[in-house]
Amino acid sequence: MALVLVARGSERNVEVSRASDLDVGCVVVAAWCSRVLTEQDRASIHLAKARTKAKTKSTLSMARPLSRLVADYVVVGAGSAGCVMASRLSQGGKASVVLLEAGPPDSSALIHTPMMIGTLVGHSKTLNWRYETEPEPQLDGRRLYWPRGKTLGGSSSINAMVYTRGQREDYDHWGHDLQLDGWSYEHVLPFFKRSQNQERLAPRSAADSQQEQQRRAIDARYHGTGGPLNVTDGRAVSPLSHKFVDAAQELGCPTTDDFNGASQGGFGLYQVTQIDGQRCSTSRAFLSSSVRQRPNLHIVTDALAHRVLFDKTRATGVEFSFSTGGSKQTQTVHANREVIVCGGAVNSPQLLQLSGIGDQQLLHRVGVPLVHHLPGIPLIRFDALNLIRFID
Repeated sequence: MALVLVARGSERNVEVSRASDLDVGCVVVAAWCSRVLTEQDRASIHLAKARTKAKTKSTLSMARPLSRLVADYVVVGAGSAGCVMASRLSQGGKASVVLLEAGPPDSSALIHTPMMIGTLVGHSKTLNWRYETEPEPQLDGRRLYWPRGKTLGGSSSINAMVYTRGQREDYDHWGHDLQLDGWSYEHVLPFFKRSQNQERLAPRSAADSQQEQQRRAIDARYHGTGGPLNVTDGRAVSPLSHKFVDAAQELGCPTTDDFNGASQGGFGLYQVTQIDGQRCSTSRAFLSSSVRQRPNLHIVTDALAHRVLFDKTRATGVEFSFSTGGSKQTQTVHANREVIVCGGAVNSPQLLQLSGIGDQQLLHRVGVPLVHHLPGIPLIRFDALNLIRFID
């Protein structure tokens, strides 16, 4: 999720967008996988460790305060949206970008090894915010566990790597019914294709069996190659998964080989965002080593944003804290052009409220000075229950 707080305007200051101008996009993915550690997995772990050592060198953790940190664009949150924004905005070298991330660099081999998702989602306190919902009246007052990524790549660095774009009808609802320019399916599809490297569209070998060629068939109208986000089929699929799909087909249920094609309806196997047996998070895809070495891109990890700073109703920067020498210090980064909030479905509305953007009565009740009355914050959202059943 990305919220652009300010629209392009003058060189130095720009106005906060109206509520109707805030374009919000969400991608919800949920799944679970478990399998036996294979030799291929062990090799993947070793590759991940070697790769992350080199990658960490190009990521800045604040060791000391900077006298004045200034950029054209300040992006808050290096998750699924923030990594893309920072990469695109810094491309070409004309605009300076500061990217703030509350978590550490994505240097842990746990992130890059797909089978370690259970540790990341269930146990990690360093790479996971480990949120819980308020007691749910419809669930007899129980709280639900709500994992969210806290590292470069955000939740794309800890999730199940399922590649799914969402329903065509949802985008058309935004673009047509809500009249959000540029958000209909026909408008967003070219961007999905441009960002993707769909392995099924790779040249096929003459040695591929007919079954293999049929499995890899995919409609190129909905997919692209050459993009940074690698999409592939799972390497180790449980035989039970195939039996499950076969059983659904025997019952007369529709099946599909592509949940991101013409229709999402039906039973089938997900594709995943992986490359060479490792996770392909948005950090790996859009913040490659070459991108991190851009002189106009400044990545600050372990930097917790406290609030967006305003001059009346003009966003001028971000106040954040970082740890150094065992104590926390506060730093301000100034934005010449835009402040872009990419904290995700939970942290973006939270930061807006801390900054004085939200429902006037709620902010007054908790003692936050009002900057802009926006009753839609916090955003009403939907999520899916994640049910896990173990079978002996």
